[in-house]
Amino acid sequence: MHPGESAAFRVALITAHDDDRELRHLIRKIAAVPGVTLAGVLRGRTAGSNIARLRKYRARHGSASLAFNVFYHVVSAIASLPSAALAALYRRLHTVQPTPTLDPLVGEFGARVIRVGRFSDPAAIAALRALDADLGVVWGTPLLKPELFNVPRLGCVNIHLAALPRYRGAGDVGLSEVLDGLSEVGVTVHRIDVGLDTGAILGTGSIAVEPYDTLRSLHVKAVLTAHRVCADVVARLSRGAADDGLPAGTEAHFPLRRSLDRLTLLRRTRQFRLRQRPPSRGRWMMLRDAAAALFLFATWLRRLVTRRRADEAVVLTYHLVCDRGHWLGVSTDEFINHLEHLSRYYRVGSLDDVVAVARSASDSPPVAALTFDDGYAQNAGVGHALCGLYEVPYAIFVCGNAADGCIELPRPGPGGSPSMTPGELRMLATEGVEIGSHTLSHADCGDPANWPEIAESRVRLESALGKPVRFFSFPYGEPENCPIGARPLIVAAGYQAAFTAFGGSIAAGDDLFRLNRALVPRVGGSVRLEAAVQGWLPGRMFRRVSNTYPAGKQACPP
Repeated sequence: MHPGESAAFRVALITAHDDDRELRHLIRKIAAVPGVTLAGVLRGRTAGSNIARLRKYRARHGSASLAFNVFYHVVSAIASLPSAALAALYRRLHTVQPTPTLDPLVGEFGARVIRVGRFSDPAAIAALRALDADLGVVWGTPLLKPELFNVPRLGCVNIHLAALPRYRGAGDVGLSEVLDGLSEVGVTVHRIDVGLDTGAILGTGSIAVEPYDTLRSLHVKAVLTAHRVCADVVARLSRGAADDGLPAGTEAHFPLRRSLDRLTLLRRTRQFRLRQRPPSRGRWMMLRDAAAALFLFATWLRRLVTRRRADEAVVLTYHLVCDRGHWLGVSTDEFINHLEHLSRYYRVGSLDDVVAVARSASDSPPVAALTFDDGYAQNAGVGHALCGLYEVPYAIFVCGNAADGCIELPRPGPGGSPSMTPGELRMLATEGVEIGSHTLSHADCGDPANWPEIAESRVRLESALGKPVRFFSFPYGEPENCPIGARPLIVAAGYQAAFTAFGGSIAAGDDLFRLNRALVPRVGGSVRLEAAVQGWLPGRMFRRVSNTYPAGKQACPP
């Protein structure tokens, strides 16, 4: 440290949370705070064995409720057998990708993960003291003793995925709020004291409970919001702000969250679960899912017989992540399914990776790239945050007019959305999101009168973002909307590649200015998604799409 420089504010993470992906996201949020450094991670085990949990459940709800709970899990396991068979098929089609773990990321910040048994052990307390932390951030631990949470210079703060002081104690995120008929779920960051969630409140946040939310989507949204709030609290404390927080109330005034047996829980949440079914999940959904599964099996057999290797790349077309029923939207829960599947079975890369595949063959695993069309406002929120949680790059194709201010996107449908603001676009570009061009006004390039917008949109976006705009996508991506005559203008405008949206994958030698993208099904989970990636186009039978121009009709060399 040079003279005159202040020492870094050291933060230690104390956790028994078992989701490495969520822990990595929290660490990146904390480490991004200016002047803050990660001192280390003290990681313990969750208290209690499965036998102990069963005994506790029986003592609280009775033997009959315990029997029903066991029956429920048995039925759930049987119902998951088709999913297990599909997972086996996916492993035949792909190489399973490694899951990111906590230790490498912590090592990047010059710290290490210290694993302990119980947080009350003298060894755990000594390990935390050795980290010499100014502040401890606690998440997902049992009740800590003062001997541990008073070790950091400023004590410890806790991340609580519910609104305090109303909802104290552990429980499924959002469940109590849903049972109480509330329209939002809160998160709280509070100081730790000797009580259970009774310390002073330092920061709060909330998320709306929307029509297509599930308990899983509420949990993930609450985690993302809580990490942002925690980073804000750490930033305030690192600056030396005198923030004693608001009183959280006493245990007598705010009892613990309710614990319900399985049968009562199913009854009480029935209406909440029924409303999560989007209108597009009609009576034929199971038949469509079965057809998609059969198509995947046929794909595997064809590959086995012909020994044809998988296509090198696929670009997926989304519009927005939305839980309010937008006609182009994918729900948060469905998008989580997609991200889980893609990050497990594909190398999720950028458009640069896709272009590299088209230029030359590669022996690396297939590349999947995510794109969002039109620049809906929601994608600066939950869509962007989810991609950050799963550490996947993505690109957004926006209209050039959005650089001058928020615009109303064409055909918004029920629950329509405006575009992102220029400030949001600049924020995304600063955080490494690829911003591409989508003409000025979402114009149909099938009409030659709209072709001047191809170059004008690039100029306007580059002026607003201060960064090069390298990729173009046709706003209406069907073959008739992507004419050969527009290709020379795309090349002359300086784009490196252009994308359609009528399905198909990408292989070495494909035309860089007619690269295919696959439309993403709004529902159907990993089955329909994988079928779309493998070339299944519902409504067009099983036709695979070529992304090369007809012989003799090339407008200019690729």
